[in-house]
Amino acid sequence: MHHIDAELVFECLIYLNTFYCVVFSTCDTVMTVAKYVSVRKETPNIHWDGAVTFTKMVLEVAKILLFQKFKEERRNESKFLNWAT
Repeated sequence: MHHIDAELVFECLIYLNTFYCVVFSTCDTVMTVAKYVSVRKETPNIHWDGAVTFTKMVLEVAKILLFQKFKEERRNESKFLNWAT
């Protein structure tokens, strides 16, 4: 039976998310701006598209920042526990 380090797996996923967050945010922003300046003005609910894009970007950045804070707290906690024992 293999032991999987859940914290390491989660950290790898957040690392990938950090990289791809910039890529997806750029693409989503460019697509939303392209819809706004498009000659074809028949795009329904374009304001909702912009709101969803902005909300996704904010939530992704918040998730990354919260994980960084959690990771630092865990490191400080483990340093203290190693020192205390």
